[in-house]
Amino acid sequence: MGGPRYHAAQFIAAIKNSAGIVTTIAQRVGCTWHTARRYIDKHPTVAAAYQDECETLTDVAETKLFKQINNGEMWAVKYYLSTKGKSRGYTTRTEHTGADGGAIPVELRHLYGMTDDELRAEHRRLAAELASSEHIDEAAGADAAAESPAPLDAESRAADGGPPY
Repeated sequence: MGGPRYHAAQFIAAIKNSAGIVTTIAQRVGCTWHTARRYIDKHPTVAAAYQDECETLTDVAETKLFKQINNGEMWAVKYYLSTKGKSRGYTTRTEHTGADGGAIPVELRHLYGMTDDELRAEHRRLAAELASSEHIDEAAGADAAAESPAPLDAESRAADGGPPY
């Protein structure tokens, strides 16, 4: 004998004007958040009502944004163009380069198969390199250098998908 039995119609009614907030829906029905989420996920009619409610809220937000655009609010214009105007080139672009605009050097190292002592030594080397970098806050680098990695035993390496050696 399970708990109370709910019906899809209860959830559909509770979704109306909920802004898609599952806690609000659950409180209106008188169930837990998890029960409400399960009904939304399991019942297509409830899922459709939930999706409609969420889309309605998005429409309300867009309407308010358009009002701000029409009022000449530049932050709203910039936001709109950076999200909806990307196909026309209105986007913020960030380029990452190495020294003097060159390539960023990348060093790939195979860490599986290293002993715990070798991994600790590599961690210390990388932390020291990070601490000496001119682009990193010295305090953050010192903190990273002071930390020592947790031991990686065979079980931990295997759990991470690597070989247990």
